[in-house]
Amino acid sequence: MQRIRLGYAGPQKKWESIKWNEFITYAGERGMDVIYIDLDKDLEPQGPFDIILHKVTYMMHSPIVDQNPLIKNLITYIRNHPEVIVLDNLEAVGITLDRELLNNAIESIKWPEGVDIRVPHADMLLQSDLESIKKVTSKLRFPLLSKPKVGSEIVGATKETAHMLRLATSPESLVGVATPTLLQEYINHGGVVYKIYTIGDHLEVTARPSTRNVESGEDISIDFHSERPDDPNGVWIHKDGLDKIQMPIEDFKKLSKAIRTSMKMELIGFDILIDEKGAYWIVDLNFFPGYKMIPNLWELFYNFFMSLLKK
Repeated sequence: MQRIRLGYAGPQKKWESIKWNEFITYAGERGMDVIYIDLDKDLEPQGPFDIILHKVTYMMHSPIVDQNPLIKNLITYIRNHPEVIVLDNLEAVGITLDRELLNNAIESIKWPEGVDIRVPHADMLLQSDLESIKKVTSKLRFPLLSKPKVGSEIVGATKETAHMLRLATSPESLVGVATPTLLQEYINHGGVVYKIYTIGDHLEVTARPSTRNVESGEDISIDFHSERPDDPNGVWIHKDGLDKIQMPIEDFKKLSKAIRTSMKMELIGFDILIDEKGAYWIVDLNFFPGYKMIPNLWELFYNFFMSLLKK
């Protein structure tokens, strides 16, 4: 029986962070060769490939695929080999790097009936003087979260840059914020965020500590890192019993399917908040999350890849 060839591409630090060598061994024992792709070289002699899995966002500086010279060889190979399964579509991945484009994409998703899912109102702020802020925020409701337009670590933008947010309760508290930035209405959600990780149809959900509710009349202007919930800055709240929260898994499955269908992506992470009335709010989405602490991860990946080859 001919062995399956899966090529993987992107900086080694991504693969090392999820202990990818363990999957190489797991897959190899089951008839799948997992081959590292050197993007500095022509891919033709490195192939053929049945599947290409990539994490090249660190090598991109633009959401427009053809404007990224560091992945030129990958782009060329994919276009010359439409028969190869690519995870995920590079154009779709590019959208996730830009919060303005991503917000527009999420707003255009056709959501399933019977699930109360909403997207916070948002708008772009290009200059952070008071007059510009008042003009943009006139159609928004405070409090607001300021999120950098760059949504991920890319060439020319660090992870620190992409994940530094500001929680603000007035136009004055946004003066001087780094621009361009997406201003997104802040949703009170009881300090719990539901982080959903998908591998095709399969999903894993965890409840994590999140930012606190903002009460009417509060005067707040706090900069914080969205991935550091232990920072003592008055934004984060740590609730007990998160591991005992009942997860609305069936609703999350419906949302996952709608997102993956619309975005043309299979390997995503997205964040859901639930407000006091029980409505769901999608507030973030990213490509190829860390998948940390997911049981049977290699089995899930392997079965997913095999299911794609059978379609």
